[in-house]
Amino acid sequence: MLSPYGSGRATYRAGARAKLMGSRRAYRGPGGVGSSGKKGEAMSYPAFDNQRAMLDAINRRLKESQGRGELALDLWFHDVLNTADELSIPQAEGAAIVQRLYREEFLEGKLGQGYKQGSGASVPFSRLKVEYLTSKGMQEIGEFPDPQQRLILGFDAALRTIRQDNSISEEEKKRKIDWFEEAKFVARTLTIDAAKAVFRGDVPIF
Repeated sequence: MLSPYGSGRATYRAGARAKLMGSRRAYRGPGGVGSSGKKGEAMSYPAFDNQRAMLDAINRRLKESQGRGELALDLWFHDVLNTADELSIPQAEGAAIVQRLYREEFLEGKLGQGYKQGSGASVPFSRLKVEYLTSKGMQEIGEFPDPQQRLILGFDAALRTIRQDNSISEEEKKRKIDWFEEAKFVARTLTIDAAKAVFRGDVPIF
């Protein structure tokens, strides 16, 4: 019985593979601390890396389609398998990743229904139509800052404005600068959910 994940459908393109592999970055903990606790050593999360690499590849293909004037990207099932091959991700895992990206709202679009091949093998979906990546998806691949980063960037912008403001006294300027510097320190200690709540204005930072 032929599997829809069989190697016969794989197409390896060395140049494309090299380009796509560039999206697979190892994660480093706070301050560059790795899994062993040693500074500068990378922690490895293969499932996370594979998901981010697949989403990054989809985003690049979406940009290419938009550059051609197309409103959405059509990724047929065999396109997903080929992309998984190019990223050195097992084909079955690549197909599962795409379903998860859709289900967990990393992207906006439509997932076509699955079907059975003549051989009896099941195909989980016919195609993925991608309209755009959501904010969650853009944060996942580093195109958007996460809520904690956005909070800190906002404080940095406020600090720049205060330092350039000649209409307030030096004493008042120092007081405001100290407040925002302390706010930045607190923001770095917040969880992502807490940073979201502060950013929305649901809770004060102090």
